[in-house]
Amino acid sequence: MTQATAITPVIGKKKEPAPSVAGPKTFDEPKREAFIPKAPETFEEAGLDPAIVESLIVKYLAGVGTATGGQIAHELCLPAEPIIAFLANLKLQQIVVHVGSAGMGDFTYRLTDGGRDRAHRYMRESLYVGPAPVPLEQYIEGVKAQTITVMHPKKEDLARAFSDLLINEEMFAVLGPAINSGRGMFLYGYPGNGKTSIAERITRCFGDDIYIPKVLISDGFVIKLFDGASHEVVKTEGSSILKKDKVDPRWIKIRRPTIIVGGELTMPLLEIQFNETSNTCEAPIQLKSNCGTLVIDDFGRQRMRPVELLNRWIV
Repeated sequence: MTQATAITPVIGKKKEPAPSVAGPKTFDEPKREAFIPKAPETFEEAGLDPAIVESLIVKYLAGVGTATGGQIAHELCLPAEPIIAFLANLKLQQIVVHVGSAGMGDFTYRLTDGGRDRAHRYMRESLYVGPAPVPLEQYIEGVKAQTITVMHPKKEDLARAFSDLLINEEMFAVLGPAINSGRGMFLYGYPGNGKTSIAERITRCFGDDIYIPKVLISDGFVIKLFDGASHEVVKTEGSSILKKDKVDPRWIKIRRPTIIVGGELTMPLLEIQFNETSNTCEAPIQLKSNCGTLVIDDFGRQRMRPVELLNRWIV
């Protein structure tokens, strides 16, 4: 926690235009290039071991029965060409067989008895089937490129973010440097004076949308990152083969997240949650709030001691 801000009762629902934000003039900053995860052309570019690809393919076929190479590539969010080549190799190993032609060098596949045995073995390791995971290292690069710590909102950005509240210039002058730091902020004051209303709107200052992986993989463990309850999906234009830089479909575009937790917050929610039934993991709330804001509402009301919660952020 690097900033401490006392909130006095100076805000309310907006009834007139917000006042200008006081602050020194700043030099125009060079515009940052938006981060776009480029679609991989090979499994190596995707950062995936062939064993992971094989596991996803055979488990998917075990569930649907038959599918073309193109359909499998679409479901796994991987490029079709290497998937079709990989399926040809699985056919040579007698893991899959052709049951029909799909045209354009593709076929419809199903598992052999040996393939079903292999699928059951993979299912004992993990029941996850879906978009191929993104390696943790690639995700970290995405976070570095999209983190709010490299962004410096100007006074007009703050005015826009808090446009539905009535905040005086004195409060803007206090909030501006704290928000610009991109660090932890402690808002305190009497009940009902607007602490939560301000905290909920901080992410708006940073404006743009971000990309996050649907699923991560680290040390062989699949970690589900995208959460429909916490993340708001942004509709994007359909992919085109004419586009030079297609987006990696393993990533999804969302609004910068604002995740709010209160008295229900416990220490286990800050750790990766392991599902023993499916052998998959769920990302903790602070990971889901990356590149956005995590609001701990009514600090001290949690079931753990405040010092335990504060010490959790020490790295």
